Amino acid sequence: MVIEEQRVFRHIVQDIVNQTSGEEGESILFDNGKICLFSKRCEILSTFIPFEMNKKSIINHVLAVMERTALDEENFIRSQELLAQIEAFVYDLSLECDCELEFSKINIPSLLKTIGVTVKEEYDSLIEKIVDYMQMLCGFMGDMLFVTVNMRSYFTDGEISLFSDTVIGHKINVLMIENQEYPLLQQEKRIIIDKDICII
Repeated sequence: MVIEEQRVFRHIVQDIVNQTSGEEGESILFDNGKICLFSKRCEILSTFIPFEMNKKSIINHVLAVMERTALDEENFIRSQELLAQIEAFVYDLSLECDCELEFSKINIPSLLKTIGVTVKEEYDSLIEKIVDYMQMLCGFMGDMLFVTVNMRSYFTDGEISLFSDTVIGHKINVLMIENQEYPLLQQEKRIIIDKDICII
């Protein structure tokens, strides 16, 4: 989608941003004729340099998967034994202090947060990193709509063509919003809102 009129561009992007944050808005997101919440099914990407993989949404999902795994039938006993060992070790350390200490109860979620889990960010290309981020979020959340804002100003036509082929191959839903026209890609379905606010 190309939106040449700045106020309309700003209004539409702001509306989507607001709705992904849980606020009400005018834009409507459909999936097979059913209205979906932007906050549950949409991710807006407007910053590409630097592109942050370790966003709160990703880390929270990673931690939730790790917590479920730690507490499943196979790992529950091992997890409880480990927590007991850590508590005993901290208690032993406290005996060296000249004061009486109290401790918060340790559990798997607090332990995982303390460790500072992050997603490794070593990639050969920024496009590969962005696609990986999209795949990761879809793996956690199910089908998502990714809205990119002015992504084409960061990449060559060849890079964007590769990006388009890759997301189509992985069945990732992407709406690219640009404030100016670029060469039409073979894979692209384009709508233009021009300076006169006419839809082409």
